[in-house]
Amino acid sequence: MRKLLKFELFKLRKHKSLYICSAIILAGLLLSVLASFALTKALGNFIEEEIPLPTAIDTVLSAVSASDFTLIVSIFIALYVCGDYSQKTIKNIYSRGFSRSHVYFSKLIICIAYVVVMFVITEVFSLAIGSALFGFEPQGGKVFWLLLGQLFVCIASASFCYAIATVIKKTGVVLAIVILVPVALTVILTLVDTLIKVNMKDFLNTESFALSDYWLDGMLVVLSDTAVSVTKTVVSCILPVIYAVVFLTAGYMFNRNTEV
Repeated sequence: MRKLLKFELFKLRKHKSLYICSAIILAGLLLSVLASFALTKALGNFIEEEIPLPTAIDTVLSAVSASDFTLIVSIFIALYVCGDYSQKTIKNIYSRGFSRSHVYFSKLIICIAYVVVMFVITEVFSLAIGSALFGFEPQGGKVFWLLLGQLFVCIASASFCYAIATVIKKTGVVLAIVILVPVALTVILTLVDTLIKVNMKDFLNTESFALSDYWLDGMLVVLSDTAVSVTKTVVSCILPVIYAVVFLTAGYMFNRNTEV
């Protein structure tokens, strides 16, 4: 397993998509923050009277959404995982005596490590930019839990992509699924929430309940708000872990029985 991890790290350093996707995340974040800063300056006193000015903490909490972090990371994972199958190099790995489980979990460890490292880099980068442009005002310890929950959401999203990639193994199909399916689910759940609010407003407290809040994209929105309740914060930290376990277990079960 250790030799396999070293081999995967060696391949990762030579993977062009690693550097391209990482650069796109940071560039997208930078452009988003600069656009927000330019808008703030353009509207001047008007925006300050209507809504509070953004702070460095706001920039940090919105960094994942602003940079399309989960989407870009999913694209990287699809390219990284499917590469061995499309180039047929995976057979060489198995021929050296490594089991399917070793290959599955070694690649998984690399992917999760990339998500964690890139998440930290993105948040530190956003803190630096936000502090430089908007100023830094410290807030309570709740921010830590919001960021931890966001990290869990990012890992769950990466787990979904990893499971799909190990099962389907075809880069084009996997990219289509990881790009379209999360968006489609978000749209469907939003439509269902709208129907519930229209038809069940007399029976349910529809202002506090939304199905979309329990899907990954919705939880990112919840975890970007410092005013969110403790209950929603806890739920949004636990659910992504459950999602990740389900995705990875399903991927492992399918992967061990498929042909290479």
